[in-house]
Amino acid sequence: MCLICNQIEIYGNHGKGPVWWYPMEKMYSDECRVEGDELEQMKNKLLVELEKLL
Repeated sequence: MCLICNQIEIYGNHGKGPVWWYPMEKMYSDECRVEGDELEQMKNKLLVELEKLL
């Protein structure tokens, strides 16, 4: 299962906490990798937020 809505399953403080509490094997699994349109949407959202800071 991937990180969804800032939830890290049962790890950490009732499933909420810093990302380093989540097992590295799960975080970097191919199942969590975004590709295609979803990746482009995420990149565009990041660019919009970065441009707000400049």
